[in-house]
Order: sequence, then structure tokens, then C-alpha cells
Amino acid sequence: MASIRANWGLMSEEYVTKVFGLLLKGLWLLLLLPCMAVAISIGTVEEPPGNFIDETGTLTGLSVDFVKAIQKRVHNSSKIQMLPPARLIKHSLSIPNFVIFSLSRSQEREHNYHWIALVMRKPLVMFAKKGANINVKNLQEAKTLDRIGVLHSSVSHDYLLKQGFNNIEAVNSHKQNLEKLMLGRISLMYHSIQGAAKLCKDLGIDFNQLEPVLILQVSNSSIAMSKNSDIEIVKQWQAAAKAIKADGSFEKLAKKWQNYTEEVIGIPSEIKDGALNFWHSQ
Repeated sequence: MASIRANWGLMSEEYVTKVFGLLLKGLWLLLLLPCMAVAISIGTVEEPPGNFIDETGTLTGLSVDFVKAIQKRVHNSSKIQMLPPARLIKHSLSIPNFVIFSLSRSQEREHNYHWIALVMRKPLVMFAKKGANINVKNLQEAKTLDRIGVLHSSVSHDYLLKQGFNNIEAVNSHKQNLEKLMLGRISLMYHSIQGAAKLCKDLGIDFNQLEPVLILQVSNSSIAMSKNSDIEIVKQWQAAAKAIKADGSFEKLAKKWQNYTEEVIGIPSEIKDGALNFWHSQ
């Protein structure tokens, strides 16, 4: 009888332990449910080599690869949407848990977003059509020109508005601006050096037909999240991005796209200070 009681006591202890363990697991899952249920939206625009549609119709680029690497580490499977620039900015300023890239980090935008990670640094250049005899040395002279093409709601658009320009022609794609420039419908096109080179390649235009006139800004192209996002999700994305840079994974991605921009569109770059950097070299 004593043996039976001893065995029963042992079985009871094991049973209680198992039940307690299951209860703890259940409680842990309940605590995770709010985080698992939070919807995350991700949006981007056409800005090569960070984010663009390739010849197969696939969304690709350094920023795309970086965002997908972050998604993998935080166990997120949200689809990345390509949106018009004005709509993308509108969503990022109103929708909670909205990831936006590549967004140029500026003083005006600093407090409107949670910043996840820097991806690229790129000079923003005012281009003229070669042979158009447009010579401007500063912003004041640029204000006297007929029309300057910019991407709607871009950091370039914001910058020119802040500087008091009233000769801006804002459109929804850089392609529209390049076509207008080549047809003489605008005086200057405001774009990044590598973006303009890639666009020329896609449209069969010799990049040497563009003449850089003014370099006005360096864009810190970044991944960001809407200000009204869940702060725990923001921290998860920031931590994942930091880890990707710390363990060398970002450098491998950047090297891939460094090779692409040099071999395919002929623009040199360097990987330094946690970003792929493009510098004006013409």
C-alpha cells in the first residue's frame, strides 16, 4: 500500500508539472496574440537601385532586399506594394504600422516617422539636356528658368517649395520628367545620379545626353515606419535592421547592388558607414 501511495504521489507530481507547463505555454501564446494580430503594410515607389520593377516584372533592389531580410527576422510576410509617390506619402502619414521605403530623411520629415535604417546616400542633381545651353550657378538663377521637373511629394519637391520656387512641374514618375526634358518641355530635371542613369538605360537614351547643372542635396535614403505605429513593432524592426548590419548581411546585399550599378548602368559607388553611397563623378 505504501508503494502504491508513493507511485501515486509521483504520478500526481508529474501530472501537475505537465499541466502547469501547458498552462504557461497557453498564457505565452495569449500574450503574443495581440502582436501576431497587428497588420503591417509596406509600400514603396520606383527609385532604382533601391526599389524598382525589373525586366521580368519583379520588384527588386537593395532596399527591397533589406526590407525582406528584416521581414524574415521579425517573422512578417506582408506583401510589398508599389504605389504612386503622393499616395505612398499620404498612407505613411495616416496608416498605423505602415513601412515606407526608400524615404529620404530630412529635417522636415524627421519627427513625422520612426526611422528604421539608412540604406543609401545619393546626390540629387538638376540635369539639363545637353546642348540646351542652360547655365545656372545657384538656386536664384534656377528660379528664373521656365519649368523644373520633380517627382511629386519627393524630398526634392519639398526642398524646392521650401526655397520658394514657383516654376516646379511635379509628376508621378521620373520617366515623365526625362521624356519632357528630351522634348524640351522642361528646362531641368531634378533626380539622383544613379536613378537618371538607370532611367536612360531603360529608355534607350545615351546618359551623356544629360548634363548635370547643379548638385543641391544628398539624399539619405531610408526605411521608415509611420509615426502612429505600435512602438514594440518599431523596436523589433529597428533591432532586426541593426543586427543585419552588425553581422555583415547588409554589406553582402550592398555589394550585390554595387556591382549591378557599376556593371549595368556605369555608376560607381562605395559601401561605407552603413550605407551604399553614390557620389557625383562627371
